[in-house]
Formats: sequence, structure tokens, C-alpha cells
Amino acid sequence: MWLATRAWLVWMLFGPFLWVQGDLLYFDQSLARAGHHGWGHVLVEYPLPGVVVLAVPWLVAHLAGHASWYFQAFVTMMLLVDASYVVLLRRRAGTWTSPPVLVWLVALPLFGPTAYARFDLVPGVLLGVSVLLLVTRPRVAALAAGLATGVKLWPALVLPALAARTRERRAVVTTVALVGALLVSAGIALSGWSRLLSPLLWQQHRGLQIESVPATPSMLAWSLARHGLAVAPSRFNALEVSGPGVSTALTVVSLAGVVLLLAVAALSWRAWRTGPHLEVETVAWVCLAAVSGFVVTSKVFSPQYLLWLLPVATAALASGRARRGPLLRWTILLVLVCALTQMVFPLLYPSLIDHDQASFRSAVLLAVRNALTVLLTLLAWREAWRRTRPRPRARRAMHLRRVGQGW
Repeated sequence: MWLATRAWLVWMLFGPFLWVQGDLLYFDQSLARAGHHGWGHVLVEYPLPGVVVLAVPWLVAHLAGHASWYFQAFVTMMLLVDASYVVLLRRRAGTWTSPPVLVWLVALPLFGPTAYARFDLVPGVLLGVSVLLLVTRPRVAALAAGLATGVKLWPALVLPALAARTRERRAVVTTVALVGALLVSAGIALSGWSRLLSPLLWQQHRGLQIESVPATPSMLAWSLARHGLAVAPSRFNALEVSGPGVSTALTVVSLAGVVLLLAVAALSWRAWRTGPHLEVETVAWVCLAAVSGFVVTSKVFSPQYLLWLLPVATAALASGRARRGPLLRWTILLVLVCALTQMVFPLLYPSLIDHDQASFRSAVLLAVRNALTVLLTLLAWREAWRRTRPRPRARRAMHLRRVGQGW
């Protein structure tokens, strides 16, 4: 099943949807300039460890004497990451027909060729590995989480949740701190402070990307040929919408980002207070809540962002107690959202760029995908908040401690 579905994905990527490789062409051209400008001055929108991940297949292709094989080498690397995670899921779940393995096998082909045309699979799988190994090998789990944060900064949102369990807290905190210090020191030594902050500055100055949740009303209005709204490529290698109401949406996004950080801090604090009784499934719910919240409140929602959620959900499903109930239903809904995402990109994407007869239908499908993603976020937050509620004994003990301190 893995061979058949992945062969179909590769065929789509090198066949009818060859144009999805546009990012790979951009990576290839940027890395080719590194010899003149230095590795720290190319692909500044990504952290330096992320550039290293992109450079591995590039160097392999050049060392092999076939520079034009970068695309094939990159897709091969993604296949290896995918296959390794399937094997790890199977070892944790016990059988090849267990829910987490089947979900992973089905979800990626439903997601489409974008899964192998971007490198978000790498940090997503690293975070899934950290959830899988949190109890048995906490230091390896923390190493994976630290590397994921280095490759793409968003996993920093879930680091407090991974350290919430009391038994693994010291191992996770010390390992993540060590990995972070090494990566930051190496980045500063190679390219200075400016390169360390460049991904954050890049994101700060971006506009409203057409697939993002806050852009949904504007895209629906644009699809109805409302005057004043326009879709055009920006200098940030993305398609953005501009016109009436967009500046208000960007202000709301900024406020929502602050609220999200406060909410993630509060949820992480609840998880830390529950530490002695915290289950891995609850840790996964906190991670899913934080990451999905970031996705829906961001001014960018590239299709590969769903690869940040899928590995964590399947890793939590690999726990025997989590194979039924809310998490399984949540993951099935996520798989449906993945399928709708492939319909938005790449199937109907041309109608979201150039106005035609299918533009309204494409915008409605985009709105449905975004609405379901918001629903996933609300469900994840409700479940994470409920599961991190202090137990009665814990609340009583906390009350007695406060009374004792008062006396």
C-alpha cells in the first residue's frame, strides 16, 4: 500500500502537476547562488538549519555529477522521511493495520503531490517522533523537537507541552536547551545576528495570503468580481489579496497572534500543573491546539501547513488508549481537510489566481476547507483544556498549600 500510494504521488508530482515543483526550482536557484553570496545570505525566509535540509539533496546531486537531479534527490529524501516514519509508527502501534499506520498511508496521497514538493514533512515528522518517544526515550524525543524548531520555528509553540510531564521534564528541558544553544551559536558564528532574525522579519512584512483563514471573506468577494480587490504575486514568493478590508484583516491577525501566545502560555501552564498525571495523549492535544491555533490565526496558510498536524495526531493514535474516541474522530476530520486542500491546491488553484467561471466555486471550497480547519482548532482547544483541568485531589492539595502559606 505504501509503494502504490507513494508511486502515485511521485507520478503526479513529475506528471500532470509538474508545476507544483515551483518551490523546488526556487530552492535550486537560491542554493546555486550560495557560492557567491554565502549560505547565510540565501533563503533568508527560513532558519539556517532549514537551509541545511534543503542543501542536502542539492549537494548530493552535485557530488554525483548531475546538478539537474536536485528535484529527484529532494523527492527521494522526502520518501525516506515518509518511509522511516511509517516504520516507526508500526513499531509503536504493533501492526501494519493499526489506525495510525492506515491514517498515515491514506492521508498523504489525499493531501497530494505538495507533500513531497515542500520540506515541511521534515519538521512535522520530527515532532511526531518526539511525541512517539516522549515516554520511552525522552532525550531522543527532545532532540527531535529541538531539531524541528531549528528547521522551522513554529515547533517552539509546543516545547512547553513536551516538558509538561514531570518524569521527563528535566531530560526534555536540558536537551532542548542544549540543542537550541548549539544551533543558535552555530547560526551566529556562520552568518551573524541578522540571519538569526531574518525569518521572523520576513514573516512580519508579508501580506495576506489568499489561502489563509483571515483572507476568506476577501477571496469570496473577489470571486464575485467585486471591484477594488485584486490577487497578485508578491515579493515574498506568495499570492496575496489586496483591496478594501485587507488592512483590517491584517490588524485582526496581529491581535489574534498576541491572544494566541497568551492562550498557549495558559494552556501550557495548566499542563505543567497536571504534570504527575499527564498522559501522552493529553500532551498531543496541547500540541495540536497550539499548532492549529497558529495556522488559523496566521496571515499565511500554505497547504503544507497541515503536515505540521498530521504526524502529531498519528503519533498520539499509536498509543493504545487513544485509538478510539475523540482523537480518532479528530484525525479523520483532519484527513478530510487534507483531501479538500488538494482540491484547492493544486486542482482548482488556477481559478483562485485568475478570475474565471470556476472562481466562485473554488473560493467556496476554500472557505469550506478553512471553516473545517477552524472547527479542528476549536475541538483541539476544547479537548486540551478539558484534559488539563486539575484533578480534585490536586485542587484540594493546592488549596491546602495556599492556606498553609497564608498561616
